[in-house]
Amino acid sequence: EKGQKMSKSKGNVVSPFEVMDKFGADTARWYFYTINSPEDYKFFTMKDVEQRLKGFITTLDNCVRFYELYAVDKATWTHDTKPRELLDKWVLSKLHGLVNEVTESLDNYDPTTAARAIEKFVVEDFSNWWLRRSRKRKEALGLLRFILLHLAKVLAPFTPFIAEDIKTR
Repeated sequence: EKGQKMSKSKGNVVSPFEVMDKFGADTARWYFYTINSPEDYKFFTMKDVEQRLKGFITTLDNCVRFYELYAVDKATWTHDTKPRELLDKWVLSKLHGLVNEVTESLDNYDPTTAARAIEKFVVEDFSNWWLRRSRKRKEALGLLRFILLHLAKVLAPFTPFIAEDIKTR
């Protein structure tokens, strides 16, 4: 964390198994994708990994749990291809923009920009903006499921276990 090379002799080595046991493999992956570019040096702290867990990962999980809580019969909810609410059109536009940005970033071998775009969409646009304003609308559950399934596809290269969990829930 102080910018020194990890070394057993210096006593500053962090076991990857300890990190994965404490936070999960996908949280550790997410940390490394979002902290800085792959070619840059990493200043590793457990506190930063924990912040990724509490920020992005927990927010995404809360969105999935919200869907599970209110979608009694998941098979009956379908996404209306013609959203009527302006807010729904807005979030779909943001989602499609996200897919394009992530695709372009990954095509350019820039996983950090892609991961940060996903995090921004989930935390700001999806959770804090759209979901908070759509909670009371039952007709929004189909769109919520649609967004979660698309997020699972976009997240799969970064956090495969979380993506699979979203798909199967």
